[in-house]
Amino acid sequence: MVGLSIVSSFETPVVQSSIPLIQKKESLIQSNAIVSQINMLANLIGPLLAGLLYSAIGKAYLQDVRIVFWGCAICFFSAAILEAFIKIPQITLSPISKPLHAIKNDLSESFHFLTSKQVYVFKAILLNAAFVLLIQPLIATGAPFIIRVVLDLSSVLNGLSQAFMGAAGLVGGIVAGMVANKFKTEKIYRLFWIMGISIAAFGSSLLFNLSANLTYIIFVIISIIIFISASIAGVYIMSAIQQNVPDNMLGRIMSFYSAIVSIALPIGILLYGYLYEKFINHLPAIMFLTSIAILVIGYIGKKTYHHL
Repeated sequence: MVGLSIVSSFETPVVQSSIPLIQKKESLIQSNAIVSQINMLANLIGPLLAGLLYSAIGKAYLQDVRIVFWGCAICFFSAAILEAFIKIPQITLSPISKPLHAIKNDLSESFHFLTSKQVYVFKAILLNAAFVLLIQPLIATGAPFIIRVVLDLSSVLNGLSQAFMGAAGLVGGIVAGMVANKFKTEKIYRLFWIMGISIAAFGSSLLFNLSANLTYIIFVIISIIIFISASIAGVYIMSAIQQNVPDNMLGRIMSFYSAIVSIALPIGILLYGYLYEKFINHLPAIMFLTSIAILVIGYIGKKTYHHL
């Protein structure tokens, strides 16, 4: 698992920095939307196939899980073959004799570029990291806790909610591609406001003595709205960053972006895990505070996204 995580940490910025090199700038949003859809589809289908395969094999034959690993190996190998045929423009760089020194210089140049030449790109990256820290853990950590512990509903309903959220993320990518020429980057802040208001609406519903099933339905609907909005915002933010970074800096900036987001996510998971456990009787307060934070991010981002 550690090895796969390391490979993934290399793969993500490579894909993000390669798209602008093989696509025209006016097609970036559609291209990133397609990448988002594929990722969402994989995240949706993967657990489903794993569950079906586990059910078919059974615990007694768990050693046959090697079939899954062979399947993954074939998929990775096939992807490598396909990538060999992608024509990416070559950028001539000087030979690297001291890797550690080169990494230090790359980090220094990236930080200098973001803080002096593209301050608004830097702000957009930080705002997106704050957004990831708040939204994804709120739902990902909160969904099973709220459904199974607070509402005392079945694991089937929990799984169904996860499927709806995955489908919502997929729909968000599709919508982002469809409205690419109509929805402008400077309006991204409106998506944050939609998410903030939606979270506040769910927090308000918790103040009333509603039935568990009705609360579950409200939670799923709110989560769908949030995931669609978050997916669209993610595609537009990624495209805006790519459009404002020169080709020779793309790899470094995308790696920095990926690292910041990767750091924010586990911190958010730990934070909300603690909040849900310690303040189980004050869920509305958690929702309202998160809502305010998201609305503030949207307000701060209004000026930032206008300059991208």
